[in-house]
Amino acid sequence: MAGAAGAAGLTTAGPNVAFYGPDPEQRVEVWRPARADPAAAAQDRAEPAAPAPVAILVHGGYWRSRWALDLMDPLAADLAARGWAVVNVEYRRPDRHPWAATVGDVRAALAAVPAVAEGIGADTGRTAVLGHSAGGQLAVQAAGDAARRPIAGLGIRAVAALAGVLDLEAAWRLRLSDGAVAMALGAPFDPANPVHTAASAMHRPPGGPPAVIACGTGDDPHLVRMSRAFARRCAAQGRPCEHIEAAGDHFDIIDPAHPLCARAVDAAQALV
Repeated sequence: MAGAAGAAGLTTAGPNVAFYGPDPEQRVEVWRPARADPAAAAQDRAEPAAPAPVAILVHGGYWRSRWALDLMDPLAADLAARGWAVVNVEYRRPDRHPWAATVGDVRAALAAVPAVAEGIGADTGRTAVLGHSAGGQLAVQAAGDAARRPIAGLGIRAVAALAGVLDLEAAWRLRLSDGAVAMALGAPFDPANPVHTAASAMHRPPGGPPAVIACGTGDDPHLVRMSRAFARRCAAQGRPCEHIEAAGDHFDIIDPAHPLCARAVDAAQALV
């Protein structure tokens, strides 16, 4: 895997890039976990720190290529400073590629994590997948798929949907973001199409890791309702979930300085 060997050379100054496929968009940025105590960090060679949990970040942007993984940079830096190993995922978006390529890329990025995180003190058996907006949809789908088809060396203990687009049928009917769902899927949402239902948190078969479902009260009311509905669905299915709804807007939820983001991260951390 191109770039994977470079993970061991990471520094806390910023991420290293690793590729999980031949396309330039098939890449991840890997952030080394920082030690809370600088003096203790100097002793790492003699007394290695406990392995760090892994946060996999999936950015949003309503599946359009003008938005990229740098949306998640502030959260990635904050998580690394908190002691997480962070893998920030880029993927091919369906405004330029088939939907199957987008879903496949996120799965491939998750499968690459054990290799790209090697040598940075990460415990890939303690992983949380956090997705924002359309990335929340992709995170829920990828984590659910991994529960059914496990990924070697990766233990996903939590998934966090941060202002997630969690009901694709509703989002299609409402034409959210100028018809983003039909654009992404390449067709109107069809509840009889298993590809479409697999992509929608509100239509997927039961199963998946414990979930954190968070949305700000100042966000799009449709997204607020989707988060509430998915939390109810998880509870009805017996799936552990924590529903967080508090003051904040669509981007406050990925701003590490905002209490809404902090609550969501704390909830995910408690699960890993």
